[in-house]
Amino acid sequence: MMTTYHPHGEQTNPICIITVNCEGMDNCVRVGIIAHECVHVFQELIERIGENVPSPEFEAYTIQSMVTNVVWAWEKTFGDT
Repeated sequence: MMTTYHPHGEQTNPICIITVNCEGMDNCVRVGIIAHECVHVFQELIERIGENVPSPEFEAYTIQSMVTNVVWAWEKTFGDT
C-alpha cells in the first residue's frame, strides 16, 4: 500500500510511505508488490510536478531507482528473506 502523507498540510510537499506485508512471500512476489507500489509513488510525483506526459525513459529510470532503493531498504532492515 502506498500512502501520501502531508506533514504540514495539503499545500506542502508530501511524503510517500510504502507498506508491504510480505510475511510468507517469496522474493519475486515481494519485489513485484514493491514495484507496483513504486508506480503509484511515481504517479503521485508526476501529478505534483505537473508532468502530464513523462517520457518513457524518465518513467522507467525513475521507477527503477525507486524499486532499487526500496528493495535495498527492505534487505537492510529485514535481511534477504
